[in-house]
Amino acid sequence: MRSTTTGPAWAHLVGAALLAASCRSPPSDRLGSPPVVVVRDGGVVDGGRPVAAGPLRADRFAYQFAIYHLPRPATNAARVVARLLGGPLVLGAATTAGQTPARPTVWVEQPPIAQFPPPSEASLQYRGRGLSERDRKAVAASRALTVLAFAGPGDAAMATYHQALVLAGDVAAATGGLIYDVETRDLFTRAAWSARLQRWQDGTPDVVPQVTIDSYRDGDLVRMVTLGMAKLALPDLAVRDVAGADVKSMGTLINLVCATFVERPMLVRAGELDVSIDQLRQPDVRRWANAGLFPGAERKATIRLAAVEPDEGDAENRLVEIEFPGPAAELQVRHDALLSRLLGAREGPVRRIDGNYDREVLEVSRRARDAALALKPRYRDAPPLNEELMVKAPFLTPRGQKEWMWVEVVRWRGKTIKGVLRNDPVEVVRLAAGAHVEVQEDAIFDYLLTKPDGTTVGNETGPLIERQAR
Repeated sequence: MRSTTTGPAWAHLVGAALLAASCRSPPSDRLGSPPVVVVRDGGVVDGGRPVAAGPLRADRFAYQFAIYHLPRPATNAARVVARLLGGPLVLGAATTAGQTPARPTVWVEQPPIAQFPPPSEASLQYRGRGLSERDRKAVAASRALTVLAFAGPGDAAMATYHQALVLAGDVAAATGGLIYDVETRDLFTRAAWSARLQRWQDGTPDVVPQVTIDSYRDGDLVRMVTLGMAKLALPDLAVRDVAGADVKSMGTLINLVCATFVERPMLVRAGELDVSIDQLRQPDVRRWANAGLFPGAERKATIRLAAVEPDEGDAENRLVEIEFPGPAAELQVRHDALLSRLLGAREGPVRRIDGNYDREVLEVSRRARDAALALKPRYRDAPPLNEELMVKAPFLTPRGQKEWMWVEVVRWRGKTIKGVLRNDPVEVVRLAAGAHVEVQEDAIFDYLLTKPDGTTVGNETGPLIERQAR
């Protein structure tokens, strides 16, 4: 099952780092043998076929918007379109539907509702934009729809898209209905739809409201892929094997690459794209890009791009993948390193605990471990959708001490937790955030659960350790 992540998202490791980045204690706790193993092997992630140097924009565009009437159109939709048309967009004849015209063209189609039923209530949990409960019930009862099909030459895609947004909103207002973007698979109220027209500068949109990032579990980790770039005659973008804690920051990177495609649809070098926040022309893009940067952000990066085949369920469009070739066990290390360079990394202060943990901390830790163990059945095969569990575990330092760090749980079978390290160590050598590790469940010192609604529970020992460190 897929879920969506939209808009810029900033909290790169913020949940872990603000609560406890890493803290050390002498080896005087209950642990005996090393409780954490770092996974060094796992094959190699090969580089794909580099995207060719040259224009990124396709020779043609084609997409559809649908208006689900409530329950039937208040007036004839085709006549409304004919009355509203102006500028370069022309009305196509039924006999030319599906062809690639020499100029931007719209066709008005009214297929039977049985062929194109409204989105399900379950999908609207993720795909509804501005919908009320009343809207969801009304669209389920729709008995008619109007499809606006747009096509034309690629170099006219941007101007046509703006006109298409205006036309679809005006037709929905005149005939009554909710607007469905077939490319992004989102259903909009007219007010939510109009927001797509508000952040344009010199004919260029802020790409975030125009595109959806589809994020879903693919094995242990997350695959992210855009929907909607075809409307601008540009390729969609994907990233594989993203750790849950990196999904939001990776979404920011995807948005920045898409914005760069929109403003500069050209690769100077095969397989490489230079992304720079400061060089983006669209002020709204710069605004959200700057809003959540952390100290140390370089604000620019070179991204490697490969041309790949779409997966089942992806858009019927060209697909480009952000790639990170190298050892498979360190793929998330490379993810984290790039995101930290581009956006900055927010890490909390390191706390040194010079004495033994007191009885109160150990008792709270025991209760936290029990709470984490109660979650174990849900993580046997893969993390639940839109949920993230981290456990705090001890890593041995060269001095024989223990450095406590957070590990994101990706699989929990038997007594072994497979996970991804979420902190950059201070003293543990040859290790970085994103490393694959295996933690024995007896070593759990604390846990932090992020629920689908964004609320968290856990980090029971954090306040006590902060108090002891003062």
